[in-house]
Amino acid sequence: MITYATRMDDWKTLFFDPRDGITVTACEWTATAVDLILVATNPTAICPRCAGRATRIRGRYWRTVRDLPWGPLAVTARLHARKFACSTPTCPRKIFTERFPALVAPSARRTRRLTDRCRALALATNAQTTIQLAATFGLSISGPTILRLVRQTPVPIVDAPRVIGVDDWAFRKRKTYGTIIVDLDRHQVLDLLPDRTAETLAVWLAGHPSIAIVTRDRSETYAAGITAGAPQAIQIADRWHLLRNWAELLERIGNRHRSLIQQCPDPHPPRLLPAPASPPAPRRTYRRHLEEQRAQTRAHKEALYAQIHALHHQGFGIQAMATHLGLWYRTVRKYLRADTCPHMKTYPARQRMLDPYEPLMRERWAAGCRNATQIYRDIQAQGYHGSRISVAMVIAEWRRNEPPPPRLAPAHRTLTVRNAVQVMMREPAQRTEPEQATIAALIAAHPELAATIDVSDQWTTMIRARNGDAFSAWVQVARVSPVRSIRDFTQKLLKDEAAVRQACSAIWSNGQTEGQVHRLKLIKRQMYGRGKFDLLRIRVLNHGR
Repeated sequence: MITYATRMDDWKTLFFDPRDGITVTACEWTATAVDLILVATNPTAICPRCAGRATRIRGRYWRTVRDLPWGPLAVTARLHARKFACSTPTCPRKIFTERFPALVAPSARRTRRLTDRCRALALATNAQTTIQLAATFGLSISGPTILRLVRQTPVPIVDAPRVIGVDDWAFRKRKTYGTIIVDLDRHQVLDLLPDRTAETLAVWLAGHPSIAIVTRDRSETYAAGITAGAPQAIQIADRWHLLRNWAELLERIGNRHRSLIQQCPDPHPPRLLPAPASPPAPRRTYRRHLEEQRAQTRAHKEALYAQIHALHHQGFGIQAMATHLGLWYRTVRKYLRADTCPHMKTYPARQRMLDPYEPLMRERWAAGCRNATQIYRDIQAQGYHGSRISVAMVIAEWRRNEPPPPRLAPAHRTLTVRNAVQVMMREPAQRTEPEQATIAALIAAHPELAATIDVSDQWTTMIRARNGDAFSAWVQVARVSPVRSIRDFTQKLLKDEAAVRQACSAIWSNGQTEGQVHRLKLIKRQMYGRGKFDLLRIRVLNHGR
């Protein structure tokens, strides 16, 4: 152990800043650890109860805290702290210990910078990964301590939000759901709520009166909560959900005319990859692998046999050749005494139970039978008493080594309802010539399909172009549509008319909120679904900050 003098040198400022009220008086280290001796230097201390300044020292004590490692060395700081007597007569606390806010928290056993590093690892990963990463950095910390650090992390304070997005997220799919609130101006998650009820959302919104715009999906629960908690806010329905609901409506209408749609041409025929120029190489089986290994071993022994005899003719002795080749001297002597290269004795392969029946199996295979069970029954009728699995394994190997059949393009492919909906959802100006031919065939197939396509083109163009002025005209057309499903859809839209109108003209949408939900799922999976709601909320709110 080496102990250095207590003289104040420049190198000591690398550990702690003297302006924090402490100084390094000694440094002792071994092969695995470094011990620092610290002494408090401030002449006064502030009482934590009354904030009065005290000057009378009533005692001293030692505090031992861990600090960031110095390379491979663990660093421990021993702080010689003091106890002061409070000078305020009315203060109920007569004796207190001095605080070091820049170095260590009260009663803590780790420095603040070590705690901050561990907390950053815990917020970026999970407890188990933090333990493993901390060990590689020379830090030792337990799982309960990591969870305690995360729970002690304060939630970041943000300015008054103006535009927010609201959406639900699944804590446990189809079982438990929560609500995520995103600041669309700052691209940050504002808060997570433990459920998706209107009452909980209304209480949160009531505490943030600065909110002016709220984007949401078509949930009636969220609409009621926003109306109750933020009546001054403008509600905007999400455009993606409106288009998705319309696509679901088109699919329901198309299912009623499936037979007519299947007679229309498909604008997107299947793409077939060209057949390979050469047949694929046969699959490498275990038997073929053993044969290749035996051939390599045989070639290596023959080369070694020739090398030993060549060195012998040059006059080298057995011991010299053994040292040069890295062999035992008896192995070299055996190769010299042998007239030919010594190989391992081979034994004839044992006859399998399937060998007598293999000609019949080949005959059935050549006849086009590819069913292993049927081949097994055929050879069983000829006296085979083995298992069906043995036959299936042989047939599977033949099937793998068989070249693939020639690929032919289908002469005709029927148009599915889902593909027809994709064509109808595309903007009219962006349709290709085959798609326009498909639309024309659909219009000619049935009057109901023609009316649906007419209303659909107006709806998708209005939503994508954000032409809110055309909403009233579209409603008038949709209300008198001969398709009942479209009239019912229009009546549901009018129940949330204000939000839908804003969706057709405003620039805000819930797309950013959906992205934050996707990131929340990633953080939730990092916790293996075992963390409680408070841990998930702290990690999401502190992620990337």
